[in-house]
Amino acid sequence: MEQDPMISNSEAQTEESSACEVICRVLYGIFAQGLWLLLGAVVGFFAPFAGVSGGAEVFGAPGGGASAGYLYLPLLTIPACALVSAGVAFACLVSGQSASNRIKICAVVNCCLFLLLASWTFFETYKDRPGQGLSNNNYSYSNNNNDYSNISKNSIPALPSFFNDSMPA
Repeated sequence: MEQDPMISNSEAQTEESSACEVICRVLYGIFAQGLWLLLGAVVGFFAPFAGVSGGAEVFGAPGGGASAGYLYLPLLTIPACALVSAGVAFACLVSGQSASNRIKICAVVNCCLFLLLASWTFFETYKDRPGQGLSNNNYSYSNNNNDYSNISKNSIPALPSFFNDSMPA
């Protein structure tokens, strides 16, 4: 018995369309994971800076060169936030959540990460303000802003010590 060519052709098209559908889903999953990974990295980069700048405005600038230590904080927070964001997105994708539900969950997680990191660095600047906490500020500041007799000309507290020795007097 001979098979009708139209029927066999439609079966081939069905197989091709299902293969294309699988490929599109895989590419969408890779794109979505990359997007949430990037968004988590952005949160990890900007949250510490937002907290430090907000804390510096409210509490005053960190003393004793402590602000230079905050420059290295995103090296820790970027990978951690990126992995948390991508992990939540992957868990939502694997569990079969709808696209709108995944977006809502991942957005809430990233907002919470931003608020946690920003508030943590905000209150760390409170600890590091001049004369308090971790700064161990050895400089005695007077009320007169023009009296810098206790600070040497080559000493800039915010820079590491190797910069202080190479600067001209």
